[in-house]
Amino acid sequence: MRVSDVDRDEVCGLLGQHFAEGRIALDELRGRIGAAQGAATEEELRQVLADLPSVTSRPRFRGAVWTGLGGFFVILIAVVPHHGPATLIAALGSFIGIVLMADDFLTRS
Repeated sequence: MRVSDVDRDEVCGLLGQHFAEGRIALDELRGRIGAAQGAATEEELRQVLADLPSVTSRPRFRGAVWTGLGGFFVILIAVVPHHGPATLIAALGSFIGIVLMADDFLTRS
């Protein structure tokens, strides 16, 4: 099935989180983000994350903010010069999404 920009941005956000947690290096992050942004199908997106663990646990608010902020700045520094302002918007959206998820988690507890 074909993927949307939202699907690609979600994967880029996950890659930023894996980078912030030390699972992938900066060069690998760049390559994977490029592959995610160029993906046309769900299978291509799955391949970008295939060897990484799924992110199922909800981080604590402070951790979520720092992970999101770290991912945002990594994408800003590493990718925007090569891919333009649309990637900056995607990174900002990922950061906001992580903060909102953490806020939702805290208000349910």
